[in-house]
Amino acid sequence: MNNFFSVIPIVVGTAIISCSNTTTENKGILKPELSKPAKKEAPVIKISVDGKSYVFTLENNKTTEELLKTLPFEGSAGIYHDNHYYLPTTKAITTNGLKPVKEAKKGHLVYSAEYKGLGIFFADGTFADNELCYIGKTEDDVSAMSSNKTAAIKVELLK
Repeated sequence: MNNFFSVIPIVVGTAIISCSNTTTENKGILKPELSKPAKKEAPVIKISVDGKSYVFTLENNKTTEELLKTLPFEGSAGIYHDNHYYLPTTKAITTNGLKPVKEAKKGHLVYSAEYKGLGIFFADGTFADNELCYIGKTEDDVSAMSSNKTAAIKVELLK
């Protein structure tokens, strides 16, 4: 019984010391940080025209997702309207949800559902009768593209 009473002061002393280390300062309720959905990184492709490479940043949409599934591919492309190369894709790609444009600017990449191919613009153009869907652009100087009437073009994924 004496052993029991000698243990009580140790237990009580430990409890008092443990309780005295707590603070009464109110720091507020910590809330977990709400995470925002990560913004999807824009896909980047490389288009080589007769061996000269251009980097295109694509839009994040269903059309570009489908285009990426067809890569890599290559072919021979001709110049149309003295402002762009037209390269047929390996299969038709959906343009659902994209608003067609009637104008394309130098450095733009468009997809034509009507002709099932890419338009790679080295000069500005306006198209009253064709429906083109803007899908990306390059910051590279595309002026040299217009030197040949027909070019070997390769399209591949960079990231």
